[in-house]
Amino acid sequence: MDEGIAFPLTLNGETTIAHPADLWKALDEQFAAQYCIVMLSSIHAEDAVLFESFVYGQEFSCGVIQDFDGSPLALPPSEVIKADEDVVFDFATKYLTNTVRKGMPIRTSLENNQEVHRMVKETFRLLGFGVCTRIDGFLTPAGEVLLHDPNTLPGMSPSSFIFKQMAEIGLNVTDSLTYFIRFSIRERIRTGKFTTLLRQQLARLDEAIEQRVAGLPQREVKTITFTATDESYELAKKLYNVLTASAEYRPEIIYTHSDGRELILNAAFMAKPSIADLELSLSEPLHPLIEECRINAAAVTTFLTGELVPSMLVRS
Repeated sequence: MDEGIAFPLTLNGETTIAHPADLWKALDEQFAAQYCIVMLSSIHAEDAVLFESFVYGQEFSCGVIQDFDGSPLALPPSEVIKADEDVVFDFATKYLTNTVRKGMPIRTSLENNQEVHRMVKETFRLLGFGVCTRIDGFLTPAGEVLLHDPNTLPGMSPSSFIFKQMAEIGLNVTDSLTYFIRFSIRERIRTGKFTTLLRQQLARLDEAIEQRVAGLPQREVKTITFTATDESYELAKKLYNVLTASAEYRPEIIYTHSDGRELILNAAFMAKPSIADLELSLSEPLHPLIEECRINAAAVTTFLTGELVPSMLVRS
């Protein structure tokens, strides 16, 4: 049962059941003779009911990371775009179906996107967050920003919001994980505990990052080519993630566009959900909000990769 009441529960207020297998057995026994009504109740119940007003608007998720001085850096917010506006963005639609897609940034004015940035950064400061958080919310038709779900530990799968947003500032999955480790150590130092040990670890890690970045131009280049199909794109993304995590190779991504051009892509283009989204992003100019994010995060991106976000190039 992916959804429903939690175990342990009671059946008809009498039998206590703690495991799904026992529940199915009990239901089989109840329904063996004839159809009847069965009441299932959780043994952990409350007598309070919370009513919340319905919020109509564009649903978004916005990651916030930190700069070297601890100040918050807002990433491009991702909008949850539903094929059917009557669909609820729940567990099933998020992970098990194709009823939603993610657009970046929110389909609204630059001013509204900047207001989202202002509010998530202020929330980051007021709640005392560190390293990284993901803050969800709604943008109403009137331009009001409503925040409702700050996550201090965002999802960590390659398809998670945070990795797609960090790709827009030039950090692939490997770079992002390095960021989380490095800045987590720095935040632990701020707490004043084990500072001598942590400072030593931070110094060793920073030295390792600098050596890695300095050695990237000398690595063997592995070319990844793909065509305008979702299958080819997914295989290219998997290989790209493997190569960026290696200690020997440096990937070069070449995409054969549907119009025949061969394009050299950066990390941001390797985080799109589909070929359709990739081609759309290639056909449009860089959104000014994403450009702002890249400028604001330039110190972090350069430290971890040795360069700012490279532009998409046409292969000669």
